[in-house]
Amino acid sequence: MTETRATAEPGADSTSGVQVVDRIAAIFQCLVSTTAEVGIGDLSRRTGLSKATVHRLLVALEQNRFVEQNPETRQYRLGLRLFELGSHAVSQVDLVAIAEPFMEELAEATGETTHLGVIRDGMVLYIAKVEGWHALRMPTQVGTRMPLHSTALGKVLLAHLGDAEREAFIQDLNMTSTTTHTVTKPELLEAALTSVRSNGFAVDNEELEVGLRCIAAPIRNYTGQVIGAISVSGPTTRMTVTKTSEIAVQIVKAATSASERLGGPGD
Repeated sequence: MTETRATAEPGADSTSGVQVVDRIAAIFQCLVSTTAEVGIGDLSRRTGLSKATVHRLLVALEQNRFVEQNPETRQYRLGLRLFELGSHAVSQVDLVAIAEPFMEELAEATGETTHLGVIRDGMVLYIAKVEGWHALRMPTQVGTRMPLHSTALGKVLLAHLGDAEREAFIQDLNMTSTTTHTVTKPELLEAALTSVRSNGFAVDNEELEVGLRCIAAPIRNYTGQVIGAISVSGPTTRMTVTKTSEIAVQIVKAATSASERLGGPGD
């Protein structure tokens, strides 16, 4: 087993100030490093703390639900309070702050505009935008809402909803046509979303606007849930069909990196 040594005990069994934090951290690290329950003796050996100190700290931690004791084995495991705190910390992570560095890298690498989008009120809401270095740029603004069915961001976000939720969304969509390429039939959209899940990215081939192509990939949180998507958009004269595959690889890589920062799955 991995040993985690706390601050050495200075003769007297003091548990005050920074030492307490160090010792609690050492106990947590021991409990995290194993899937099994751990007894006081084992925690004492692995942390270098006396059994009396370990016991005193565990009693306080148990009272605050940070650890739990198995009444049959008398051994300890991490408590649900830590899960609650961890979930709250994750919920406070700023998706924009996490994603923007990767969006900037994409904009620099491709020269095109990158967007970060989420689902809000049955549409895609742009919550961040980074301009590319090409002179001809996208006229979109943060706060803009776009249709789900005719945008790469929207298709990525729709594709990764649960089956029942996705079906409900599609039933409620106003699948209006803005170009001759726009998908307006639910069954064709479902087929496209299946391809999105299989490929790992979505493409808007002039479905929202003639002469515009967009590619997007999903960002996942620590549970694996898709909570947003990154896209690269540009004119079809630059973002050719041949170049689409190359850019898709870059977008998927950026979205995966952002997901990893959020505790989500990597490659």
